[in-house]
Amino acid sequence: SCCLRTLTSLTTLQLSGNPVADEHNYRTKVIFAMPWLKILDSASITPSEREAAQRLLAAKKIEKKMGFGSYVAPWEKPVVKPRGALSECEEQLQAAVEDITRRRAAA
Repeated sequence: SCCLRTLTSLTTLQLSGNPVADEHNYRTKVIFAMPWLKILDSASITPSEREAAQRLLAAKKIEKKMGFGSYVAPWEKPVVKPRGALSECEEQLQAAVEDITRRRAAA
């Protein structure tokens, strides 16, 4: 999910049939985590779904903060990178490939 949150140009996402879609409140969680989505699983995201996601997940954060006495950092929108820049996932993949290449060259 960390990688999905970096894809701010993504407006349509199809996850039905994926095991994550079986999780409780899956659609609500995805809408909350990726507010720029317009279509999820072939269904348009309605303003009322967005509002419900905000209410439900904001309430859960408050509940967790109050119930366990721990600070829950508010959700922050990802930094939008310039068009053509590598995503966080692509940067991690590139670093892993460079590391493997260095190890092979040293062997």
